[in-house]
Amino acid sequence: MTTVYIKEQGAYIHKSGNHITITLEGQKLCELPLADITTVVLLGNVQLSTQSAALLMRRGIDIHYLSSNYTYRGSLLSPNSPNIFVKLAHFNRYRDFKFREIMARNFIRGKVNNQISHLRKSLWGKQNTFCSQMIEKMLQQVERLDEISGVDSLMGIEGVCAFYFKCIPYLLKNTYDFKGRERKAKDPLNSLLNLGYAFIGNELYSIIITKSLEPMLGFLHGVKHGRRSLVFDLMEEFRQPVIDRFSIMLLNKGIIKESDFVKNQFLMKLDEECFKTYCYQYEKYMEKPRAPNNKNFRELMKNQVENLRKTILEGVPYECYKFY
Repeated sequence: MTTVYIKEQGAYIHKSGNHITITLEGQKLCELPLADITTVVLLGNVQLSTQSAALLMRRGIDIHYLSSNYTYRGSLLSPNSPNIFVKLAHFNRYRDFKFREIMARNFIRGKVNNQISHLRKSLWGKQNTFCSQMIEKMLQQVERLDEISGVDSLMGIEGVCAFYFKCIPYLLKNTYDFKGRERKAKDPLNSLLNLGYAFIGNELYSIIITKSLEPMLGFLHGVKHGRRSLVFDLMEEFRQPVIDRFSIMLLNKGIIKESDFVKNQFLMKLDEECFKTYCYQYEKYMEKPRAPNNKNFRELMKNQVENLRKTILEGVPYECYKFY
């Protein structure tokens, strides 16, 4: 089963029986059978006919809209008869300040531990005094977590991200002028991180919806109009093991090169041809079975959302995904 990414600017998608056909300026680009599709991602100026949208949703195929710069715009989701009792339990847990604090602490601990694991695994066998010092500072912050009360105070611990990203240039064969995490990407790595975070955010959003949880109601990230707070909560434990590793691998292996990016005075993004390469590599990476349980990252993300659901409904202690 496949996720289809459509980025051809000006493309039009219409229904053709049990297929969707993609055209550009009247010329047919391709025809795709719906039986092979699980999700459709549209980037930028791509038009989808009403009939196609209705057909996709009837078939249980979710549609996600991103800007050409990979910013999430919205989704059309297939009917799934959400369980209202799960949503009520979710809202009740959110009102429990102690529960929110416990969950916020879990998400932060999971994120920082995975950052440390990523650095240690990538630096295995190498002597790097600077990164060792940064890892030690991160460990000190993790040890402090149980002493800190209040979600707002816990959010302050996220400052350890600065320690983590200071080490990233040591993982790259070419630093690519990477100076730290920037959402307005001006270097290849930040551009790939933006794209990857958008992709796994969409995947988590769809899973959350199917489990009848409320994607806007997070425990670590506060409630804000239009913010998918629960998506951001769950992304914390997958950023490093999934997208950071994947993005660095693409650059270090030369699968994507600096010349594959288009840059203007505001930001940098992949060119049209290399975007296809990225999507192919992303799908391959997400479907690859991982140790120790031989599950791929999509299965692992579904497991974590299901675990969170059990925590909300049954009070089972939540354990973040651990990257080994």
